[in-house]
Amino acid sequence: MRYKSLIVANLGLLGLVGIQSASAQQPSQVGVVTNSIDSTLGQTPVSNGSTVFSGDLLKTASDGRLQVQSGTMQFVFEPNSSARIFKSGDRVIVELERGALSYSAKGVGENLTLFAQDVKFIPKTTELAVGQITIASRCELRASAQRSTLAATSGKESHIIETNKTYNVLSEIGVDYDDSWKPVLQDYPEYPREADYHHSHNHVACAPGVWQNAKGPIQAGAPGHFVLVLGVAVGVATTIIAIKALESPDKP
Repeated sequence: MRYKSLIVANLGLLGLVGIQSASAQQPSQVGVVTNSIDSTLGQTPVSNGSTVFSGDLLKTASDGRLQVQSGTMQFVFEPNSSARIFKSGDRVIVELERGALSYSAKGVGENLTLFAQDVKFIPKTTELAVGQITIASRCELRASAQRSTLAATSGKESHIIETNKTYNVLSEIGVDYDDSWKPVLQDYPEYPREADYHHSHNHVACAPGVWQNAKGPIQAGAPGHFVLVLGVAVGVATTIIAIKALESPDKP
């Protein structure tokens, strides 16, 4: 019995060591900085060639701009932007906290999801996908698709943003982020209710809309979360990264 107890104890110790090793696992590399102007990674100024790891906080100053390449995808963060990029397997999640983000994907079926405030965006990446998302306020965004389409979900309502279309998108809940929060990688990408991820932000109520009284999906033609904006072109940065997506070789 004594030897059996020692074996059980050793197995328990090995299991504990395994758990500790997993928790100490280094975050995965999510991309490389290809262009940086007055930008930071955490509190550190970032330069061209810097490695971006999953969960790193990326910020640009009032005159800054940051471009990151992640595999076949590229992201450009405009001035006064803040975001994190997460990677889980082949899935890449970009969470835009404030400012504006342009994206491009080469069109080889990249697994990409974009979050801005309380709204989720999924580009159609079976073809070249290029677009831009801008946070105008905690409760309103602007989303454009220059190449391919962009599926957007706000509350119970979903909408497909077609090529060369721009929409104002209203969020049901605004989000204020805590930049000092450190990600717990196992929380991603599903964000369960008990996840430490929910300590990273506070929710702010937005103005009432038709969705407050909707018991199901909002009917087509009814005023909802998505309002078409006429005569608005996608930003210049999206054109730049569209060209880069076609010309650049694949990188980590």
